[in-house]
Amino acid sequence: LCREAEFMKLKMPTKRVYEVKQSTGVMEKISSLVSKVLEPLHPHVEEHQPKNIKHLSHTFSREKQHLAESNDRKLLYEEWANYSVFYKYQPIGLVRKYFGEKIGLYFAWLGLYTQMLIPASLVGVIVFLYGCATVDDNIPSMEICHPRNNITMCPLCDRVCSYWKLSTACGTARASHLFDNPATVFFSIFMALWAAMFMEHWKRRQMRLNYEWDLTGFEDEEDHPRAEYEFRVMQKSLSKDQKSQHKVITCTFTNLDVVEKLNYQDRLPAYMTNIVMMLLMIGVTFAIVFGVILYRISTKAALHMSSNPTTRNHVQLTVKTTAAIINLVVILILDEVYGAVARWLTVLEVPKTDKSFEERLIFKTFILKFFNAFTPIIYIAFFRGRLVGRPGSYLYVFESYRMEECAHGGCLMELCIQLSITMLGKQLIQNNLFEIGIPKLKKLIRYIRSKQGAFQEEERQKKLQRYEADHFLEPFAGLTPEYMEMSQCNT
Repeated sequence: LCREAEFMKLKMPTKRVYEVKQSTGVMEKISSLVSKVLEPLHPHVEEHQPKNIKHLSHTFSREKQHLAESNDRKLLYEEWANYSVFYKYQPIGLVRKYFGEKIGLYFAWLGLYTQMLIPASLVGVIVFLYGCATVDDNIPSMEICHPRNNITMCPLCDRVCSYWKLSTACGTARASHLFDNPATVFFSIFMALWAAMFMEHWKRRQMRLNYEWDLTGFEDEEDHPRAEYEFRVMQKSLSKDQKSQHKVITCTFTNLDVVEKLNYQDRLPAYMTNIVMMLLMIGVTFAIVFGVILYRISTKAALHMSSNPTTRNHVQLTVKTTAAIINLVVILILDEVYGAVARWLTVLEVPKTDKSFEERLIFKTFILKFFNAFTPIIYIAFFRGRLVGRPGSYLYVFESYRMEECAHGGCLMELCIQLSITMLGKQLIQNNLFEIGIPKLKKLIRYIRSKQGAFQEEERQKKLQRYEADHFLEPFAGLTPEYMEMSQCNT
């Protein structure tokens, strides 16, 4: 019953809290010293105590346990959940003691990941500074920016676009060298080795924590069937009994997985639904990317037809920035939609255990969100500018939209703009606003409502114990969203 209550998120009062005030100063030290000295003389004194003395001793032990929990919470708040101690190592032992092993392992992984990012960021800064130092010696930039090489280039679009000079791409070419120089090859090799080193380092850290926290074989012992799976098995068993016209039904929750289980035929409709929905969602992503391509082509032609010279001079920047913002908004919306779709598809499969449920949910969510977040970036990096054609034989879409070419100086600057707006936008909007701003707003609304409530309600809120106040907090959504956020950053 306790296990099923935990699965169903039932919150029940399980303990009472007793407040105890400890003495401080010299008397406390003297009493603790005397108790330690006299402790070997009466190790079993509790057995001969009266019932009321035993009850007081048990009550004091509960008070001491509650005091230790409150002290752990206060210590975590001061030494861990505080921006001023970001440079300190995490108290992983206290995190595991207060939140459990699963959350403790997550924060251990997150701390190691943050620590390993320090050398990667330093090498990245050095590569960027090398690009700044050698920008004047870059031969392609020098040839583009040279005033004598006044090369005339073909129009970037039909009818409304005019011929342009290659020297106008001087600034873009110089800026591209900051991110694409010979040192970036070394940085790519370094990051590949860094990823392998990080994985091996985490495996070693995880095995050490498993040994220290006694987690060896923990998953095998705690891997219980889910209630939904047991219900489906019971339905299958009942339907078979009805078909065989047996009046006596003997099946219990303890032997359901022995008597009957869900096979491939039972899950075949769910698997087919998963395949169709996954392909449909990926198709939606490609359709949106194609729509953004058409938006860039049509907007570029419309801005070139403008009578304002300032608008015509900043066509490329306007189109690139607005397209990146549209991609960001679409990614944020589809992230929520794909997360709900992935959970719905996983529920249809009826996995047997919670571990299997999380693994399938993570796989589906990662696939959908990967295509959602990185399809525009992959198109700009590998396909844009290569599906254009040549002068006199350009490639058209719908017989009127000519495929777009790379901007002046190549597609790398547009790729940097797309990555910057997408990554920074997701961090500022999706992570900071949704994870920090909205909870603080809800807390402010609850505070305002409590001020507007009756006096009895305020008095009742004041008398709530800590565990009773925690009952009204927002429910914990699990670690899957956190791991998905980190996996997208790693990719």
